[in-house]
Amino acid sequence: MIHRFDEAALEALSSKGLLRRARRDLESGAGKIEAMDDAKATVAIDDLSVELNAKGPEASSCTCKAHGVCRHILHAVLLLRAQPDEAEDANECEDVQSAVTDICALTDEQVAKFAGADWDKAILLADDDLGVAFENEGVNITVRLVSMDASVTFIAGGGLKGAAYKGLKTKKRLLSTLAALLVRKREGRELPAGASGLAVSQSLDHGFIDLAQQTLERAVSAALPGRSLLGRDLLLDLAISTRCEALPRLSAELRALAKQAQLAHERSIDFEPDSFLLDVSRAYALLEALRSQPVDAQLGGSVRRRYEPQAAIEVWPLGVARWRSDTGARGLSAYVLDPANSRWLTVLEGRSSGTDLSFDVANAYQAPVWGAAALSGLMGRRVRLSEPRITHDNLISSNDQAGSQLLKVSLKPGEVLASTTTHKNWQRLRQDLEHRIGVGIRRRTTPIPALIAPTRFGQLGFDDMSQCYHFEVMDEQGATLVLEMPGDDDQSALRLWKLGRSIAALTVEARLDAGRLVIRPVAVLQKRRDELTVHNVDFDRWPVESGWSKAIARMRETVAKPLVIDQRGSDQLVQILADTSDCIVAIASGSVAQGLASIERRLDATGLTALRRVLHEASESMDVRAVLRAAYVTSELRFVCTLR
Repeated sequence: MIHRFDEAALEALSSKGLLRRARRDLESGAGKIEAMDDAKATVAIDDLSVELNAKGPEASSCTCKAHGVCRHILHAVLLLRAQPDEAEDANECEDVQSAVTDICALTDEQVAKFAGADWDKAILLADDDLGVAFENEGVNITVRLVSMDASVTFIAGGGLKGAAYKGLKTKKRLLSTLAALLVRKREGRELPAGASGLAVSQSLDHGFIDLAQQTLERAVSAALPGRSLLGRDLLLDLAISTRCEALPRLSAELRALAKQAQLAHERSIDFEPDSFLLDVSRAYALLEALRSQPVDAQLGGSVRRRYEPQAAIEVWPLGVARWRSDTGARGLSAYVLDPANSRWLTVLEGRSSGTDLSFDVANAYQAPVWGAAALSGLMGRRVRLSEPRITHDNLISSNDQAGSQLLKVSLKPGEVLASTTTHKNWQRLRQDLEHRIGVGIRRRTTPIPALIAPTRFGQLGFDDMSQCYHFEVMDEQGATLVLEMPGDDDQSALRLWKLGRSIAALTVEARLDAGRLVIRPVAVLQKRRDELTVHNVDFDRWPVESGWSKAIARMRETVAKPLVIDQRGSDQLVQILADTSDCIVAIASGSVAQGLASIERRLDATGLTALRRVLHEASESMDVRAVLRAAYVTSELRFVCTLR
């Protein structure tokens, strides 16, 4: 017991503050061991008596009035651990296997028996992208479920039932099972298949949808005006409920909303009320769409990706991007062009937070795919796949069963520029992105690759608000497109600007971020000796500049004018939609919406009469459902403006 219950385990059984007090009591010299054998020990602390059981602190007793593991029991365990002979024996104890070994030694049937009705739900959550952190310095391991505000500590020899849990009491069995599955997954164990064969249609009766929409309404009322934790708890409970287990898309959106509600409670500067309200309105609309189309996989999402065999194709790998999610998941996306079918395919390699600690994104870039070569060596080459396996959303499997053949001939710059997927007109680029992103509830939220061939390059500037570099590129009509690069990657930003005319094309990622379209360079395609070279911005090192090119670049820096970033939002339509969003947030918060009449007149004047009607209805009724309708209409209009 002395060896198994270290300070991390004691803190998990009680609290950090209680353990700190027990440690201070120990340092004061209080406490005396009166008796001890293999089964128990008796410790006197002042006028109290603590009887420790070999099974652990929870099975021990104290004569004080406190319930559970009190500070005196903690003091007694710390006193035993501080004894020189006992500490030496504990450190040399070899017959106590770690909690990780205990959990991995269990069979799926044993874990399923402990989980009971929560088994399928735990499997679903373990297969998702959760915010997870593992702490296991000694024989025990703590699994912190960040997005669910809970932690589970597995204590060596305690099994599943002996785990110390902190979080919502009603979710103890579910989250303890989830933590066990995550530990097993981190150690390389495959997740078991769900036993019940969940059916989306069975989870989506109208009663559940009504209840879920009411929960969203209550969460808005709780999070916006009072910023209480009730909003977060409501959203999180719904996200991990049994009825949401077959709807990974809805569950993911609800967890993201719960995280925003947490930021609202903390009064964090990262919390944006208008974004929160617009996201809630989209989740509300998603539920309404599922009411009429419950088995639509695009609406409900897929628990597991299904790679289906396809006809033989030739692909061109043209860029690799590094990514990291808010929950800590990390990986890379390799963008592969299928020119014959004018489509982009994506090789996705990644791990969720806290899993497979040996996974390294840089190593994944050097790992072979399709049994042909490493991703780094495939850039700008032709690869023929005789048996590709592709999902419905254009993800392509990277395993060696695709019957790949690496062709020795590199791509020619002219071939890439002549491809129908290469954009030389930014208006057509935006139309293509609008088509591929989709509209309404079916809109994609993941980055989308595109290939652009600028005819001229403009200025480079730094945006203090977003802490990003902005780089102007012009199309054949002279229209300007602004590319965005992270502020901490100044070398790439400066190199792109200096390269200028030597760039044949750029592979970029487009994504929606807070109501605006962000386009980021992923790879630079250059012409060298009639061959195409691909430089991946996130992975490849920039070559050392020669003396001549360095002198030319220094001259360009001297005569160039800095790019001035316009922060005023001069577009009238964009501005009125932003003002409308602020007005809707005020209504949802129960406060007076300033300038409501003026905004309604401006909406009428610009032809947005439908938005004016729903805004007026929301202001008159102060009903949350009407507010969410107005927010959803505003969200869709802002998206349209983004891609104009």
